[in-house]
Amino acid sequence: MQPRRGLVRVAAFFLGMGLFLLLSSCGSGTGELFHGGGASGASSSQGGDTSRGGTLSSGGGVGGSSGTAANAGNGSGGVAPCAVGQRCGGVCVDTQTSVTNCGACDNACPATAVCDSSQCTCPGGATACGARCVDTQTSLTNCGACNTACPPRATCTLGECICPDPETACGDQCVDTQTSLSHCGVCDNACPPRAVCTAGECICPDTETICDGKCVDTQTSLANCGVCDNACPAGAACTAGECVCPNAGTICGGKCVDTQTSLDHCGACDSPCQGGTCVKGECVCPTGEDKCSGKCVDLQTTFAHCGDCETTCLNNQICAAGDCTCAKGQTDCSNTCADLSSDKAHCGDCATSCENNKICSAGKCACMANQVDCSGTCADLKTDEAHCGDCDTACTGNQLCINGMCGCPTGQTLCGTGCVDLNSDPAHCASCTHACPSGQFCTDATCLRSPCDGICTNPEQVTLGTDGFRVEPLGTAARCLEVKGYNPTATDPRIVCWQFDSTRTLKVNGETTACVANDGVPLTKQRAGGFCIQVGSGGQSFAGVLLPTL
Repeated sequence: MQPRRGLVRVAAFFLGMGLFLLLSSCGSGTGELFHGGGASGASSSQGGDTSRGGTLSSGGGVGGSSGTAANAGNGSGGVAPCAVGQRCGGVCVDTQTSVTNCGACDNACPATAVCDSSQCTCPGGATACGARCVDTQTSLTNCGACNTACPPRATCTLGECICPDPETACGDQCVDTQTSLSHCGVCDNACPPRAVCTAGECICPDTETICDGKCVDTQTSLANCGVCDNACPAGAACTAGECVCPNAGTICGGKCVDTQTSLDHCGACDSPCQGGTCVKGECVCPTGEDKCSGKCVDLQTTFAHCGDCETTCLNNQICAAGDCTCAKGQTDCSNTCADLSSDKAHCGDCATSCENNKICSAGKCACMANQVDCSGTCADLKTDEAHCGDCDTACTGNQLCINGMCGCPTGQTLCGTGCVDLNSDPAHCASCTHACPSGQFCTDATCLRSPCDGICTNPEQVTLGTDGFRVEPLGTAARCLEVKGYNPTATDPRIVCWQFDSTRTLKVNGETTACVANDGVPLTKQRAGGFCIQVGSGGQSFAGVLLPTL
């Protein structure tokens, strides 16, 4: 059996060589299936791929390079992709599980950790902090979280830095808040210079008190005299906790004053002496004047102090010789001084008042120069609708009195007894005898059913949106739009349009209108209670129009 097996191997070898020579004679380069494609003398470590004629496993051309299985199927002769994961340093790795390339190349997990689904996972509930797995419940350098170090002398218990009794963790230190000058009572509460921390409270030396973060002697401190923030006035001293002014002065209004001579504080604080002189704390007024409410006044002529400090003259009285009286030419009418020659309430005497629109002239009630007395009422016969032309003629309806004649204002016509606008009155449209059918409008002397009546048929009704009457996009075809009830109060009536090309036209109520974005074009006149918007055809399908309400 051994000789027969050897003959089979020899026959297989020569059969393979014959097939190789047959295929290699059919072409070269990219069309060759087994030819290595390598030049003579090329390295055997760089095998070609099958698409370029390289061998799938081994064997190049004569003197050429042999292919490798790793490169098989790579059309460019490069490195074949990994079946799982990716290449890191030329080696295929599974980044889902690789502890040295966890989630990405070169991302090494800490010692004892595993890579699970591209995440480094430490055993036993530990946490990955840098290159180590640590227990953040007990780690002094990673207490509760990575890079959170406990102060010296502290322990990490259940993820919290605990200082030894009776100390407290303040920043990066364990301190005794009962005695610490920097953390007295609580963290960051620093005691002022010269103070000590006793039982968690800053204590200044005897006779001193903490004011504004400083130890001060409130018995002598000018800024904190007696108590904190009680500043003594300029020139004063703080003695035994009280502000003392020099020369027996008195503190009034935060200043040291001499109440013996001060005009604002004569004899006592806030006791003024206006118009007089303060002598030894007494207000001395000039001869003929008396002191009333801190002022020196003449009781013979002062309106507010007439005859004495308590008497004030009423209404338009004056003070003369110490008595409240009326000025020359006026009469006292129940404590009101009146000029009986011109006062409407007291015309001719105290009991007569002028009625209606009469005036008091020379002590008599009369009409003004351009008016006539019509049964006790003064009327301008040129303009008074109740007395037009004479006292007995009254204008009817809504007619006006114009130059003594009843008539209608410009733009209106007399229909019966009333003035109407024939251009807009639906009961008298174009003429006094022509009424529009019920529900129709009169616009420019024409009865109309709606804004687009007579302009286009079957217009599209535009409804009110959040920002007004908006149509967008318009499309490219011509459209006729009808807007009713557009009466904005938050903005001026206007039409805004955008993205109209040069061929697209815009008409409002039959009149050509420019397309203006942002500010738009003002709308000044409605047609049959609204507006008819005609948009011509155009190329910009996303164009739009808006009658804004905001």
